[in-house]
Amino acid sequence: APRRSRPRDGACAPPPRRGPGIRRRVPVTLVMAPPRVSLEDVAYRIDPDQPVPDEIRRILRGQLDGAVEDLRAPGGPDAEAIHDARRRIKKARAVLRLSRSLFGPAVVRQANADLREVAATIAAQRDADALVEAVDRLLADHPDGDPAREALERLRQHGVVAAERQRTHGSLDASVSHGAARRLQQTSAWLQRVPARADGWDALGPGLRRQYARGRTQCRHLGSTPSDEERHDWRKRAKD
Repeated sequence: APRRSRPRDGACAPPPRRGPGIRRRVPVTLVMAPPRVSLEDVAYRIDPDQPVPDEIRRILRGQLDGAVEDLRAPGGPDAEAIHDARRRIKKARAVLRLSRSLFGPAVVRQANADLREVAATIAAQRDADALVEAVDRLLADHPDGDPAREALERLRQHGVVAAERQRTHGSLDASVSHGAARRLQQTSAWLQRVPARADGWDALGPGLRRQYARGRTQCRHLGSTPSDEERHDWRKRAKD
């Protein structure tokens, strides 16, 4: 019988011959697709194979640059862009609190205050919702028949309309949005230049323990029947 030639390196071997009635089996490999992860989720994680200071700066730059892009949207930021910008600022502030030992307490306090002020300037939607929440608390203390209840109900209705209008057609004055974007850029650039005072777990451990302790303290203060305001404060600590 003639000898079969061996396949060359890199070439596929010829399939085996099939006799009558023999069906060739084709192997099938099932591959599970990995879970979908957004680019933002990947960016908001610390790579353990990279230096901690570099990763913290990368995360801060990514969040603050994203907020700047939201605020400088063509035609001005809409309600969704403003919401995204405020969400990115919150994430950046959480990272700052975590990296307190990396930058130092004074730097973190200053950067956190700057970001808080910027977020306040673009918080028209949150302010509108907060007004409705405040009136709701007042209404709870004024039963039906109270002379002040009718005025409070009218105030609440106006607040609901204003909040819905802001949510649907919310926009910022160009000077406000560009000013906020400029301050975010300045804060981001400053944090990139601040020398690291710690690395590895020493850069993150103290901040993590501090925030965890604050969350535990807030949780103990909730009691058996926490108010809406107490729940809101607890949620803020949980987000930290």
